[in-house]
Amino acid sequence: MSQFFNHNVFRKLFALSLGATLIFSSQVVGPEPSFAAGKKNAKAAEAAANDPAVELAKLDKIFDSILVKVRARMLLSPKDASAMAAAKLKLMDLMTTAPTNAALVLPVYKAGLLYAERDFADDALELFEFLQTQFPNHPYSARATKYIVKLGGTPIVPASPSGPGTTAPAATGASSATGASGASGASSVPAPGAAEKSAPAGN
Repeated sequence: MSQFFNHNVFRKLFALSLGATLIFSSQVVGPEPSFAAGKKNAKAAEAAANDPAVELAKLDKIFDSILVKVRARMLLSPKDASAMAAAKLKLMDLMTTAPTNAALVLPVYKAGLLYAERDFADDALELFEFLQTQFPNHPYSARATKYIVKLGGTPIVPASPSGPGTTAPAATGASSATGASGASGASSVPAPGAAEKSAPAGN
């Protein structure tokens, strides 16, 4: 009788212990899905922040806003000048680390217009020549030709789909600029429109 009683008590204690363990486990394991989701979202946000296209879109807005002021012949504030210099440094860094990223085209082109407008010929040439070197068949590369000629550089004729670009003969500078600027072609990038109007006077 005593053994049966002890055995019955043991079974009850075991059941209570098992129930407590299950309850405790459910409380500990419960939050894991939300934690995992938060971790996944954090990784996605980090990946987006490290995407060159995201940073290039920000740079494009900076150059665009300063171009508006330059077109209006407004004096740039120290804050504008600082933002322009910082954006140029970041753009040059991305031109080195991600030189074939198509998202570079528009901010590089706008930065080139901006520096040409402000008579920084060397900076503008560096940007326009980058477009012709890395994206020789892109419409914006063709548009850069006339600015390269005006700034005293040697343009690169946009290549045919079958081959790389080649340096234009010196005697055809002005005529090649006119021809290249007219070759707008199809592009996923919006047409320059207002950006073209920011070119230096005389174009």
